[in-house]
Amino acid sequence: MSFLATLFLISLLSGQLIRIPIAYGITVYPHDIVLCCYLFFWFTLKYKKKNFTFGSLGKPLCLFLIALLASFAVNALGHTVPELINGISYSIRIALYIGLYVVISNTKKKSFWLSRLYGIGVLFGILGIVQYIAYPNLRNLEYLGWDPHYYRLFSTLLDPNYAGLFLILTFLLGMNFLLKNGNEITFLVLQAIVLSALTLTLSRSSYVSFIGIVFLYAWWKKSWKILIGIVVFIGILFWLPLPQKNVTPILRLETSVSRMTNWAQSVELIKKAPVFGHGFNLLRSIQEPGYGKKDTENISHASAGVDNSFLFVLATTGLVGAVAWGYLLFSMWKLGRKNIVYVLSLVAIGIHSLFVNSMFYPWIMIWMWILTGIEEKRVNVKNNLK
Repeated sequence: MSFLATLFLISLLSGQLIRIPIAYGITVYPHDIVLCCYLFFWFTLKYKKKNFTFGSLGKPLCLFLIALLASFAVNALGHTVPELINGISYSIRIALYIGLYVVISNTKKKSFWLSRLYGIGVLFGILGIVQYIAYPNLRNLEYLGWDPHYYRLFSTLLDPNYAGLFLILTFLLGMNFLLKNGNEITFLVLQAIVLSALTLTLSRSSYVSFIGIVFLYAWWKKSWKILIGIVVFIGILFWLPLPQKNVTPILRLETSVSRMTNWAQSVELIKKAPVFGHGFNLLRSIQEPGYGKKDTENISHASAGVDNSFLFVLATTGLVGAVAWGYLLFSMWKLGRKNIVYVLSLVAIGIHSLFVNSMFYPWIMIWMWILTGIEEKRVNVKNNLK
């Protein structure tokens, strides 16, 4: 089982480089395949022994999944069978990733997951720096649906925004080791690598997210030194002599206007179906007629066309799904509210999700459910010691 768990984490590094088209626009990644095998063997063994629980998040998770299925069922009549198959596939993927939370919350190998997850994050940053030096131009993949990023770090995810958030979560996990082990030189060097990689993404959503969590941490610790560090970080962003400054400047207005237009369009979608939404993961078939009818991979890699996770939930599942989702997020915060690294990770994703649909991005969901499983285990162990 440890071998499959390690293989799963390593497979995350392949990012978007390996995409396996199945049918009707459905794509699976290597980590999906490994995770299916891992969960199958784990649940088979545990079911025979009947010695596992679904944790404190069992109820909110069930309500959220029911809300997803309800929104899907209400809107099913207006879609073709291929569109429905494509639509339900992402709910299955979410349930699959939630399985990580169940597995890890019932395991004794907390340090196993923490150390390896951090190692994967650091390797992701190193690969990104190599990519920045050797392959800085993504314009030649524009015909495959990728944005033409130029002199930006996007690593194996082929997107600087998601890469930036992945690096922020890595940096926060590194804080966990620093808080426990002190300022060990090894962790300081690794953190410097991750922070350097984050800087090279030129992702404004990631910068805002990072600055936000540093402010929160400074307030938590009541440290002016950290606030001064923020000012220095912002200064570096504007004054570094990077080659992309003339191509993709920090204050680029075109993408800002495009994002605000997207938000406005999303609000209009919400108004048309405020209770159950348009069906979870069915927005793309509404916006792109004929999507999923052919046994090919769709050319677009957009997150169903909504650049905000909160608006995405409202547009796809309506108020019913939004309430269930809010209850789940509140329960996650309640579970880990005494763990600064966990809270900061939630906040980082929340801030980032205002600009990109990052809460439902596979690599981010996987990272957060692993952390949540570890936190569930930590709280249970602490309660048993009382």
